[in-house]
Amino acid sequence: MTVATIRGYRRHAVRRASWPAMVPTNDPRDKICGMVVFGLQDSQRRSIHEFQSGMFDFKRDNVEIELRDGSKIQQEVGLYVWNQPPSLLVPIEERMWSPSDLLESEWFSYI
Repeated sequence: MTVATIRGYRRHAVRRASWPAMVPTNDPRDKICGMVVFGLQDSQRRSIHEFQSGMFDFKRDNVEIELRDGSKIQQEVGLYVWNQPPSLLVPIEERMWSPSDLLESEWFSYI
C-alpha cells in the first residue's frame, strides 16, 4: 500500500452514505489523494467488487501516480468510478468527504 495522487478525478461525499465516490473530470488539475493497495487476494477483490457493484463501474486505467516523495510512476490500477446520478453526490463546495466519515459510521463497525 502506498500514498498516491490520482489526477483527473474528484472525490465526492455520497448523500446518506459514509463512503466516497470517484468522479472523472476533464481537468488534469483535479486530483484525489489516497491509497493504492497492492497484493490483494482474489477473495478480497471479490468482496470489494460485490460491495462496489451497482453504484460504481470497475475500470482499469494506466494513471500517473504521484508518490509521497514526489516521484511519479505509470501504474495500471483498478478504479471504482461513480455511475449514478450526480444529484446523489454532495457538491464539494458544500462538504468534502473525509475518511472519518467512513471510520465513524455504523456501517464500518460491522466489517
